[in-house]
This record gives sequence, C-alpha cells and structure tokens, in this order.
Amino acid sequence: MNMANVAQFTPGIQLLQIVFWSRLSFGREQVIQRLSALPDVHLTVCATLAECIHALPDADGLILYNCPPTDASSLALAIHERAPKLGWMHFLTAGRDGFAGVELPERVQITSVAGAFAPVVAEHAMALLLTLVRRLPVALQQQADRRWDRKYAHSMSSLEGRTMLIVGLGQIGREIARRARPFGVTTLGVTRDGRADPSVDECLPLSDLHAGLSRSDIVMLSIALTAQTRHLMNRDALAACRHGTFLVNVARGAVVDQAALCDALSSGRLAGAGIDVATPEPLPDSDPLWQQPNLVVTPHLAVEGSLVSEVRVAQGTLTALRQRWLLPGA
Repeated sequence: MNMANVAQFTPGIQLLQIVFWSRLSFGREQVIQRLSALPDVHLTVCATLAECIHALPDADGLILYNCPPTDASSLALAIHERAPKLGWMHFLTAGRDGFAGVELPERVQITSVAGAFAPVVAEHAMALLLTLVRRLPVALQQQADRRWDRKYAHSMSSLEGRTMLIVGLGQIGREIARRARPFGVTTLGVTRDGRADPSVDECLPLSDLHAGLSRSDIVMLSIALTAQTRHLMNRDALAACRHGTFLVNVARGAVVDQAALCDALSSGRLAGAGIDVATPEPLPDSDPLWQQPNLVVTPHLAVEGSLVSEVRVAQGTLTALRQRWLLPGA
C-alpha cells in the first residue's frame, strides 16, 4: 500500500466519521450492519442529498452510490467548500458516470466494489433475453386472459446455435458470457482494443463494432458509459444489426439512442429489446418506447435480489475502509 494514501488515525483515541448516503437499497442494510459494528467508526446514514451535505463538515469518508450529474455536481461543490477532512469516497456501484465531469479535491481517494454484483446483473440480462426469445409476455397475457392459444409458437426462438455479441467485457460482460455458453451460444466480445479474452470465443476491438453486429443474433450491452460510448448504439449501429436481432441493455440508458431504438423495434430490425436502464430514469409515461409490443422494461433493478452479492458489496466496503485507515483486519 502507498503510505501516502493512508490517513493519520489512532484507533481507540478518535472515531472515524463516515457518512453513508444511502439513496438506493442495494447492499444498504449489509453495509450499515458491518460498519456499525466497528468500534473505531461513527457511521452517519443519510437518506437524501441535503442530509449528506449537512453531514460533510465532520466527515473523514463518504460511502455512496452513483447519482445523477446534477446531484454529483452539488455534492462535489459541498466537498470543496464544507468537507476539509474528507479523504475517501467509496462507491457501491460499478459505474460512477454521474461524476464524469466532476472535479474532486486531489486528497480524496476513490475506491469501489466494482464487480461485486456482476453475477446477479448477468442473470438479469439472461432473464430479459430468454423472456424475449421465448415470447413470455405473450404467454403471460394469455394466462391473464385465461386463453390457451398456440398461435404465437411460430414467433418463438431458441438460443442454441445463435451468436451473441457482448459489448463491454468487464466483470458483468464476462459473467454474461459464462451464462450464455451452456445454452450453445457462440460468444463474441467487444473491448476497446480487441485483446483476446478467455471468457468469449472471439474478441473484437470497438472500432469493429459494426462488423460484429452484422455477425450476431443477440447484442448484450454491458459497457461503461463514457463520452466515446454515449449513443454507441445509434441509427447506424442498429442498421448494422441483422434483421431480427435481440438487444439487451444492462449498461446505461445513454449507451443507446432511444429514438433510434424505437424505430428499430417498430420496423422489425430488432425482434425485441430488453432494457433495465433508460434515459431519463424513470422513463416518462409519454415515451414512445412504452408502446412497443416487443419491448421488456425493468426499472434499473438488475442488481437487486442477491444476498450473496450484497454481502460481497458490504465486505468489499469494509475491506476498503480498513485498508484506507489501517484498521484491524486490514
């Protein structure tokens, strides 16, 4: 460990003041449980941004989730103006794109638990895909109508023998690949440089995205949102897809041009899309995406439902805190 990054702290003489802005539910109780048990830590849990900013003057560290850019800017300004002791920020989310254009003091060390929830997000991505491929929304509607009708069978499909393009081979992308292979799917990965990755059958550079799209029946988006990847799936990219492609997005809503997505769904270029993310969130009830019959939407909850993942997040947070201040157990 770089000792320059270790704060001066004397266990048993002073308490670390840690603020937890708990705006989301994922991992919240597990984190609170573990940090509250530390004798050298005083944990302040804040439900709102205003409460968090109010608690900053005494804070040594801040635990938080990603947040919208406007909130991130307000928080960063408050850190500059009101948090002279703050030296550590720990994110409970893999992405922190809300802070992409935000400048924080150089003294603030950033850590995260990236990848802790990759397995459950990959499960959710596969669930969205299978829901589309097996036409489960039609079956559920017929069940609600108490109607036994096999007429939609001709529009069902299967994963076996298909080619899947996974755009973004971070930990979530790799977990998706691991779950897809047993279905008999050929996996292609897209990374920045196209370097070979054992989790997929073949890897392509981002510059060859359109070539990969033209070879694939399924497109899984798990790439980080950056200036380069904003609207990565634009009209040209969607036009490069095979007719009848399935698209799943568990990355960020802005990775996809939603107007172009709507057109691709209505034209049949895409056989279906499953999205756990949108722009904006919540997706307004007037958005034309809601009118697409071949769309499955979940409200950005792919990380939810896994106690194992939540324990990993909490344990990773505890480890990061201990390493930062060389607490017992580090």
